Amino acid sequence: MFILSFFFWKDKKIITVLSTLTLLGLGFQAWLGKTVVDSNLAPYKITLHMIMALIIVAMILYVIFKSKTTFKTLYTPSAVLPFSPSPLDQLNQLPFFVPISNSISPP
Repeated sequence: MFILSFFFWKDKKIITVLSTLTLLGLGFQAWLGKTVVDSNLAPYKITLHMIMALIIVAMILYVIFKSKTTFKTLYTPSAVLPFSPSPLDQLNQLPFFVPISNSISPP
């Protein structure tokens, strides 16, 4: 994620910055995990370790959200087509999805 974030440097610098902070946070989290074990599972260190894990997850989710919205605004099919494909058409294009019909016939 860190290396791929450099593709967004021109448009969204926050993606690269948060990816860098996430990488540094992972290193800190690893060191913090070691200190938790060395302290015989001190409660305040366990709590700090869990809070840091939640911060890392939040940063990753935010980076994913920002990268997806950037990608959608730059490369939407509606920019090329005069209409937007329906959600079922989008699902049918996925290679692992079993095609379904847009209309449901009565039994």
